[in-house]
Amino acid sequence: MMRTIELSLEQNRLNNARNILDIEYRIEKLKNDLEGDRQLGEEGFISRRDLLDKENELTYQQGLLELSRESRITDERLQKQQLEAQRIASERLEKSLATARKNLDDLNIRAPIPGKLSGFDSEVGQSVTPGGRIGQIDIPDEFKLQAGIDEFYINRVDIGQTVIYKHNGNEFRAVVKKIYPQVNDGQFQVDIQFSDNEPPDLRRGQTLQAKLTLGDESEAVLIPNGSFYQDTGGNWIFVITGNGSEAVKRSIVLGRRNSSYIEVVEGLESGEKVVTSSYSGFPEIDRLKISK
Repeated sequence: MMRTIELSLEQNRLNNARNILDIEYRIEKLKNDLEGDRQLGEEGFISRRDLLDKENELTYQQGLLELSRESRITDERLQKQQLEAQRIASERLEKSLATARKNLDDLNIRAPIPGKLSGFDSEVGQSVTPGGRIGQIDIPDEFKLQAGIDEFYINRVDIGQTVIYKHNGNEFRAVVKKIYPQVNDGQFQVDIQFSDNEPPDLRRGQTLQAKLTLGDESEAVLIPNGSFYQDTGGNWIFVITGNGSEAVKRSIVLGRRNSSYIEVVEGLESGEKVVTSSYSGFPEIDRLKISK
């Protein structure tokens, strides 16, 4: 439609220019004829009526020239406005078309990484919710580790911590890349990325034994994590005497704790024996007699 309007505009411009040129030619011809006819009229060779007809014709052609010029200006202005409106409409259509193409392109599902599609079991007509899992992309030459860690350590595991693991007798290093805070069955999951070269001959689903270092290694006195902790709050414990016949109440200071052991900061020496079972019924007792 824009091309049609542009062609019509150009044709009208040429037609108007041709009409104006014709009128100007007739005006010049009438002027020349009148100049000679006036001389002949003075000598009596042309009647006054014929001379008056040519003067009226000249006036008519001059008026027609003025109207043709105004018409040309009006036609060009209106057609330019129509062309501009059509150009704006065309730009809107182009934008709508680009949006439609983008919406169509967004229906294509793209994998975040290049690799091999596996586990794809979608069916024709199936409705997929945003964020839903429809398949899995495997990278044949790149792997990551996923580990389950006891929820007790969730506040001590951080991104970038070092993981050491062994494979075929060789030691490799990796780092914690992602932490999933959801706890299931008392564990949370972390993704571990290889920092050294990947060990050869790895297979998907293979299990590796790894060690996650939560802090610098240090020597510490440890006692088993028992039920006594809930009864005493970790403030005191029964320590068995040297002959094993009694257990004496003693104040202690505890430190770090996990599901298996508790660190003793003060109050116990390495090698001493303690009672870690429940103290229910002994809150006011300072000394226990032990019998076999």
